[in-house]
Amino acid sequence: MPDLFVQQEEFSEWLSDEPHLLAPLLQGYGDAISDMGGNLLTDPRSSKNAHVLNPDFAKQQRYFMGFQHKQFQFVLSCLYVFPAFRGAGLGKHLVNTAKQMVQDKGFIQVAVEQQKIPQLDRFYKDLGFLSTDDIISNGFGMAYRDYFWSGKKFSLSRVGNTIAVQPL
Repeated sequence: MPDLFVQQEEFSEWLSDEPHLLAPLLQGYGDAISDMGGNLLTDPRSSKNAHVLNPDFAKQQRYFMGFQHKQFQFVLSCLYVFPAFRGAGLGKHLVNTAKQMVQDKGFIQVAVEQQKIPQLDRFYKDLGFLSTDDIISNGFGMAYRDYFWSGKKFSLSRVGNTIAVQPL
């Protein structure tokens, strides 16, 4: 059974039809993004996202991925596997889904908060993501490391407080 795909413009209506899903989605976003607000419909890190979810998410929440896709950049805002389902390859499944969506038409970017790097660094690198390994601070006091993947060869370089992606 294929994953459920909810477009960004459908997200609010979908949650109106399935209000019981607000709490588990907020749990996932909150676990993934430490300063996540309490409203999925107003926080731009969730409200502007399209979502991929397990096909029967309305009945049993296993995993989901929230992302924004802008031209050549696929920003993975949240990749979350609910604790009871971890270790079964579902995170890898979500990353592979993102890779299929991007293929060689751009790149995937994911920012991992500094405190979560020890548990997620190997996960992303084992899946072919590259990083400069720099820790970057944003204007809100958050420190993170960016990871990138593309179906084409590319290089990374730090430019000020951002990482530049250059195709080779």
